[in-house]
Amino acid sequence: MAFSYQRNFGVPTENVGHQLLFALLRDPEVAKKVATVRQVKGSGFDLKWLETDDYKDWYRRLKPERRAAVDKLTDQKKVEAFCDGKKTSLPLVTFIANYLERPNKKGVVGRWRQKEGVCLNGLCVMDLDHVVKTHDGQAVRAYWQQIIAHLDLKEIGIVMAYISASGDGLKIVFKARLEWGNLIDNQHQMAQFLGVTVDEKCKDGSRGHFITTEDDILYIDEEDLYTYENKAFAEKYDEQYRGGRTQPTLPAAGSDAVGGGRSDDSSQTVAGGSDQKDAEELSYHSIPVSEIIKKLLGGQEPQQGDRHEKMRGLANLLRYVCDNSPKKVLAALKTQQWVMDLIAEGDPVEATVEGACRLKYGWKKPEALQTALEELGALSSPPESGGARGGLNAGQTCAGSDHPALTGTEDCSIKTQSPDSGGEEDTHGSPR
Repeated sequence: MAFSYQRNFGVPTENVGHQLLFALLRDPEVAKKVATVRQVKGSGFDLKWLETDDYKDWYRRLKPERRAAVDKLTDQKKVEAFCDGKKTSLPLVTFIANYLERPNKKGVVGRWRQKEGVCLNGLCVMDLDHVVKTHDGQAVRAYWQQIIAHLDLKEIGIVMAYISASGDGLKIVFKARLEWGNLIDNQHQMAQFLGVTVDEKCKDGSRGHFITTEDDILYIDEEDLYTYENKAFAEKYDEQYRGGRTQPTLPAAGSDAVGGGRSDDSSQTVAGGSDQKDAEELSYHSIPVSEIIKKLLGGQEPQQGDRHEKMRGLANLLRYVCDNSPKKVLAALKTQQWVMDLIAEGDPVEATVEGACRLKYGWKKPEALQTALEELGALSSPPESGGARGGLNAGQTCAGSDHPALTGTEDCSIKTQSPDSGGEEDTHGSPR
């Protein structure tokens, strides 16, 4: 099943394939419009734009009633209207659906972008607005690299990501999961997995997204993008979306995990009282988890700039000795002052821990953890409550590292050998 493109609001949609998508992405007019939007926003809607030929040409092309409305605006609002007009004239793509042939209000039959004829394909779009303060798109690239570090995007179902027309946002297209709920439920779940916040407006079946340029593509999986179809998802939700029932069907991700979600003062959720006592007593085979963390870090506290990566790597390792429990992993991490500092600075530690515990659980411990446990003597004692479930004490090959400490940005839980396939299994697999 393909997704849809609408050339303008007055014509029906058409299916999108590689040729059409890249024709749009490479269109010089699209590139010019995107550049103008970003320049106008980047200038803070400078009134000098009213003097440009670009503005005058846009104004001249307006319909009389629209021009009359613009004439009543303040100069600042005129610049904003000009910028918005450039943006809304970009190609509009509906990644999540195509549409039944049906008549519009004028009786013209076509695949109109209307909720009453929506056919969901099983894709979902997460719209991240204003993730950076600039509008040139470069800062979004750095932001994207931060949130996907060590993730196998194909494995977790992401099929496309690109910088928004404004240059300060991000669109992420991914495969919806039936067990996660409807479209907005899936956005909440994926957002928590990645540690980001979504735009709540992207929840109906006719929601489109403006395409920008080929240079703005951060990731694309063309193998699945044009043909993906989840019939079970459509069977469950098509009629609901045609009837306008698009509200969340499940509690927001994280609402009942890790202390009920982030509080105004996240550093207090497990940092004091009985929770702190639980953290101090958490152990694996009689070895305090705080000692395991110390061994994994090679006895050195992470430096500023490395702390989030170290914390993320630790979360993925500690889940093997904490019953894959987000609450226990978070409690263990909060024994570290540098993690508490991260939380106080607004780092999404809780969401990162939740995401780590949703990764595919490897059948062997990662080598870095295995080595640390052996050196601490944790594998020679009988298991205690709080440790990993099952016989997960076997060794594991860790790609790119031969030392138990977490070095650089390597995540020593990525590669394992599967006894069934004989090949590599990515333990950063799909979130459940």
